Amino acid sequence: MKYIFIMIFTLFFMNDNTFGENMQEIILKIKNKEYEAVLYDNSTARELIKNFPISITMSDLHENEKYYNFSKRFPISSENVGNVKKGDIMLFGDNCLVIFYKSFSTHYRYTKLGYIKNFEDLENSLGKGDVNINFVLK
Repeated sequence: MKYIFIMIFTLFFMNDNTFGENMQEIILKIKNKEYEAVLYDNSTARELIKNFPISITMSDLHENEKYYNFSKRFPISSENVGNVKKGDIMLFGDNCLVIFYKSFSTHYRYTKLGYIKNFEDLENSLGKGDVNINFVLK
């Protein structure tokens, strides 16, 4: 039984490598502050990176997240995440990029893209209303 678990675990991480070694570091520039982030090595994040550098205006939703709807669709691997953590970067549906600036529990399904590492002042930087964010490779 132990070997079956190890085989399944290995196959899962070899398949899409969500938490693998090849994570991509990026910088989010919000107003006058830079935030370091990591994108997981999965097909959705790899497709998003192809658009970098990008500058988008993200809108507020529920006073806990910023979102942006791309005109293109991305490959998805959505799951019920259960809990969203401050700094999470995810895709809702197949085209809606979301950055969370508060933690909370949820029943919605998202494709995990990555997370912001230094999110201490993230809520203040994102502020209320729309905000322009630049995404660049580190």
